[in-house]
Amino acid sequence: MSACESKENVNRHSIKLTNNKRAIVDPELYNELTRFTWRAVKSGHCWYAVRREQRSGKVYNFKMHRVIARTPNGFVCHHKNGNPLDNRRINLDNMYPLDHQRHHIVYRHQKRLQGERREHLSHEKVAQKHIENRPGKVS
Repeated sequence: MSACESKENVNRHSIKLTNNKRAIVDPELYNELTRFTWRAVKSGHCWYAVRREQRSGKVYNFKMHRVIARTPNGFVCHHKNGNPLDNRRINLDNMYPLDHQRHHIVYRHQKRLQGERREHLSHEKVAQKHIENRPGKVS
């Protein structure tokens, strides 16, 4: 663990959420983000940092990672290390939804592989294997 990622630094630049959760953020964004009240919201099997804002009688939810990464509409914000509460810029990547889906298909398939060296399989080969072996495929 580098000096930038030391436990003290992570604790100092994490934002307390509801449900006893904390979101890790970059030091330079900490003051700006703590102006708002953030909640921990579970979506599927993951927790995300979310804040609510009311404008003209409508309630809007803002996900912290999308705010930090400035994710445009139509894109997905991917957490590179798989931790959706690690919202440091270095951990966020904006992707097209299809690329994000392919990334996770490859990742799940690589986790299931046994006996093969995962790092030598290209994303294209793994995605092709997934397509060829999907249930209900007509030969």
